[in-house]
Amino acid sequence: MQRTNSMLIVTIHLICVGLIMHLSFYSSVMACNCNYHSGGCSIRRPASPGNACRCSYKGFWICIWSKTGCRDPSSHYCRNPDKTKDSCILGGGDCGGY
Repeated sequence: MQRTNSMLIVTIHLICVGLIMHLSFYSSVMACNCNYHSGGCSIRRPASPGNACRCSYKGFWICIWSKTGCRDPSSHYCRNPDKTKDSCILGGGDCGGY
């Protein structure tokens, strides 16, 4: 009986650790997103606070994105990223879709 309880506790612990790792990975990956618009890229989903979204046009109407550090950490758009051109410029990528 005691061994069963110990195994249950270990199993629950491993599940919790796995969920935490999954959520942190998901939030870092999904922290920003860019779309193509006529002329270039624009932010579809902003970066998390303290970060910027760098959009890159790859051709054939495709923009990719990466979360990056802010060019100006003291900027309002670094503390509160949004979908504006100013936030895009802070990431240093292609912002021609605005």
